Amino acid sequence: HPGVPVVMMGESMGGAVLLVAGASAHPPPVDGYVLLAPAVVGRAALGWFAAGMLDVLVSLVPMMGFQNSAPGFQPTDNMAAWQRWSRDPLLIRHTRVDALAGLVDLMEAAVQAAPHFHAPALLLYGGRDRLVPARPTRQLLASLPDRSVQRVGYYPDGWHMLLRDTQGRTVAGDITAWARDRYAPLPSGAEEAARAWLAA
Repeated sequence: HPGVPVVMMGESMGGAVLLVAGASAHPPPVDGYVLLAPAVVGRAALGWFAAGMLDVLVSLVPMMGFQNSAPGFQPTDNMAAWQRWSRDPLLIRHTRVDALAGLVDLMEAAVQAAPHFHAPALLLYGGRDRLVPARPTRQLLASLPDRSVQRVGYYPDGWHMLLRDTQGRTVAGDITAWARDRYAPLPSGAEEAARAWLAA
């Protein structure tokens, strides 16, 4: 399919992977990246106590697991999808300490890679995201170079899993519009909302 843009899209941890890959010495040969609520809670965002405690636990009990859910945890406002996941036998319900440490290491690598990420990218974030807080996301945006090729969309009522939310079609429409024309306005107005959010 000549002439069709190739865009890599990563959600949460996938977004962190793409930040690292896109900033590497040999980035993937693609036309752009879509980063959906990228996981960028590095060690500084965790705080010294939590980061230190994780280091102790991964040294002492790396294979110890804990349940994934927590009070106040809500990845989306799409209750039907959430209920389907809760019944999915392939869902990982317990996470080992060493796996969590690996995720934190990945997020730290993404934070460190951000100043070297020069590729065209669309970063989307939801105002109700409780998994990746606003502060590290703002810090990520401030550290990205070449803001002329970086676009940001913000959805005040969006959760962490933006494409699964009840407004997922709106988000998908913005992604499609950006993939077709990196300089055209996002149809939903999410870019204007992002400017207001970042200025607040």
